[in-house]
Amino acid sequence: MNNNLKVLVLFLSLFLLCGCSVTGQYDVEIVDDNIYESLSIVNNNKSTWDQPISNDIGETDQEDIEIPTYRKSIDFYLKQKTNAIVGEENYENFYTNKIISDNNKLGLNYSYIFNSNNYGKSSIANSCYSQFNFLSNNDVYILSTNNEFLCFSYEGLENVTIHINTNHKVKQSNADNIEGNDYYWNINKSNSNNKSIYFEYYKDDYVFDSNKVVKITIIVLSIVGVIFIIILFLLKRKNNNNKI
Repeated sequence: MNNNLKVLVLFLSLFLLCGCSVTGQYDVEIVDDNIYESLSIVNNNKSTWDQPISNDIGETDQEDIEIPTYRKSIDFYLKQKTNAIVGEENYENFYTNKIISDNNKLGLNYSYIFNSNNYGKSSIANSCYSQFNFLSNNDVYILSTNNEFLCFSYEGLENVTIHINTNHKVKQSNADNIEGNDYYWNINKSNSNNKSIYFEYYKDDYVFDSNKVVKITIIVLSIVGVIFIIILFLLKRKNNNNKI
C-alpha cells in the first residue's frame, strides 16, 4: 500500500474497532483552476466516544496501562501527517486536519487545495476507488472512476455523500441529485459495488467567473466608499457653516 494512504486507512480502521456508526462527506469545490477537497468522517453514536476501541488487548498485570478510546484516538490522528498527493513525499503536501466536534458528532476533517494538474493524484480519492481519473480532453475536464467504492470495506461506515460544486458549466454527469451548481452522489453498502462517479465540465465556460465577481465587488465597494466620503465632507462643511 502506498505510504501516503496508510494514516488515512488506519483512521478508517478505527471505526471497525470501536463498533461506531459512521458517516462520511466528501466535498469537492471547483473554482476556476482550483480544486478544494474536503473529507469529513464522523461518529454519530455519542455512547461509543469514551468506550475502549478494542477489547483485544490481552491479559496484563500492568494496571496503569491506558486503554485507548475513540475520543483519544481522534486526538492522536489529528496530529498525524497524511500526504495529499499520491507519490509525492513533500512536507508542503500534507492534508490539513481539523477536529469535528459538537453534541451529536465527533470526527476528523481532511482538506487540501489541488489544481487541475494534480487532483488526479488525490490520496483520498485514490484510496476509495482503484481507478480514479481526472483528465483533460480538448475543452473539458473529466472526473471518472470505476464502479466499486472500496471504502465500505470498513465495517462501521454506513453511508458516504459525494458532493461537487463548481462555477464552471457542466457538460454531463451521473449524479443522483442536482441542485443548481451542486451535484450529489449517495453511496451506501447496498450500492457501493456499482457506484461510479462521472463528472464532465468545460474548462473556460462558466456559470459565473469568480475573477469578474471579485473585480465587480471591488468597483462597487470603491464607489460606495467615495460616496460615503463625499457625504461626510458635505456634512462637515454644513456644520462649519452653521457655526458661522
